Amino acid sequence: MLAAGGESHEVHGNAHPDIYLLFKVVNFAILIAGLVYLLKKPVRDFFASRALSIRQGVEKSREFHEKVLAESRQINEKLNGLDKECASILASVKLSGEEESRKIEEQSKAFAQKIHT
Repeated sequence: MLAAGGESHEVHGNAHPDIYLLFKVVNFAILIAGLVYLLKKPVRDFFASRALSIRQGVEKSREFHEKVLAESRQINEKLNGLDKECASILASVKLSGEEESRKIEEQSKAFAQKIHT
């Protein structure tokens, strides 16, 4: 009799784990459904505000980049203007030096002729 009772207990023992597993799965599903219900709005709001802050950051970065590019172009234009201005000043100084050299040479020749006469 004990053997028969033991066997029937084993049969019921094997049936119970299936029911407990089913209860665990149902409890887990209820937990997940509850979490989704409770956290849906806060999570959605969090990601919406995060997306907005990222968009604003990207926009600020784009504006800053455009500003830096404009300033860089402006500086390059000034530098190009300085190169042209330096070349112009050098040409002017060279021309003026040549004219001054001719004047001095003419004055020296005139002075030399004055001394010889």
